[in-house]
Amino acid sequence: TRSEVDKIDYQATLNLLNAGREFGARHFTLLSAFCVRRPLLELQKAKLRFEAKLQSQTDMSYSIVRPTAFFKSVSGQFENIKTGAPYVLFGDG
Repeated sequence: TRSEVDKIDYQATLNLLNAGREFGARHFTLLSAFCVRRPLLELQKAKLRFEAKLQSQTDMSYSIVRPTAFFKSVSGQFENIKTGAPYVLFGDG
């Protein structure tokens, strides 16, 4: 639900930003997602809302990293690899 997504992908991340401020952090790195460019899911919309919040603040520098689904597909292979299945390589490696 939107409420659950907001608690995790917006509010919890905002809590981390604020905790960083309290401890004197000068830079915040956000791990977002490539798919937020065309948001369809509440998860993607929450990530975008937080990106906007992060970009609107001025007291801390920031980086926004938007990894592609490639990382998901690699992590999804992990269980198969542990059982001896081959690793599926994308592209020319």
